[in-house]
Amino acid sequence: MDYLEEYKLTKDDINEIINNIDEQDRIEYDVHEENITKILDYLVSKNINIKPLLMKKSYLFYTNADKLIEILNGINEKELLEVNNDIDIIDDLI
Repeated sequence: MDYLEEYKLTKDDINEIINNIDEQDRIEYDVHEENITKILDYLVSKNINIKPLLMKKSYLFYTNADKLIEILNGINEKELLEVNNDIDIIDDLI
């Protein structure tokens, strides 16, 4: 999961993520790096804090990137930014 360093996550951040997800999520994050980086690129471009999403909303990263981005593009940007205050909002938005 070293690719997460490209998203300004420190080694400590990455270790925290690893320690807060289960083994299956770790495997998925490694196997589906291309899909995940596409989603992360989008989220970062929208100023969304990705660390809590990676730790607590791993299911987002199992979604086809193009499909998820299409859904997220349909959400008001102000509403999407609320995810930074409460990650559970993402469940209602998508």
